[in-house]
Amino acid sequence: MHVHTPRTRGSRRVVFALLALVMVASGLGSAFIPSPNRIALARDGVALGETLILAGPGGQYGILTAAPAGASMSIDGDPVDGYYPVTYQGISGWTAVGLLQAGNGNNGGGNGGGGNGGGGDRTRENGNGGIETVVAAPVFSEGGEPIAPAPSETATEPVTGGAYGPGGASYSEQQITDIIYEAADNYGQSREDMLRVARCESGLVPSAVGGGGAYHGLFQFVPSTFAGTPYGDYDIYDAWANANAAGWMWSEGRKNEWVCQ
Repeated sequence: MHVHTPRTRGSRRVVFALLALVMVASGLGSAFIPSPNRIALARDGVALGETLILAGPGGQYGILTAAPAGASMSIDGDPVDGYYPVTYQGISGWTAVGLLQAGNGNNGGGNGGGGNGGGGDRTRENGNGGIETVVAAPVFSEGGEPIAPAPSETATEPVTGGAYGPGGASYSEQQITDIIYEAADNYGQSREDMLRVARCESGLVPSAVGGGGAYHGLFQFVPSTFAGTPYGDYDIYDAWANANAAGWMWSEGRKNEWVCQ
């Protein structure tokens, strides 16, 4: 006759706790890992600019790698919080929908690129997408043939004059708004549009950093993009320089390079 020693109540609690942890971990993993059915339906995607591959669906996750403009990758499923599950060179991660063009020819930006639809107080640090290089639509001549746009006369020189200039700090929100309006006027852009995009991108915080350290300033520039503007020699966190760099890019037909619109 075998005598079975009953388990103590404490040991049962430990077993139940372990089972609960396993179930929670399984649920969290399934939220971030594409299902086999989704992977089977994977489609091709093309990076519209220097595109970060993140460890999770949001700018708060770590950077796994970066794909250059024009790089091909597989889109492994539907977006989660504005981010596609992707695989690039054997690395699986997530990237903002606004930074990919799906193989069917539709821009993946329909979900707002992980932003909050252009308003409110959500910044890139809370999961918005990025500012990346996107090829603008070609300029057409009267004969219907695409031609290169004429170079801008202000392409290499920053603006001068006005109420604001480089080197300022500790601005009030109204002063930040005035700087953005001045930049819009400098480059013939809509004041309301520029203010809306800046508010969506950074919450009007000149020192904002998002995307795991990839995006900077009022308009959340990638440093290499900012360096290619007439304001690249200034501090990327300078509100005047960052706003005018955005105004210059918009005047060059590059407004579509922002996820927030």
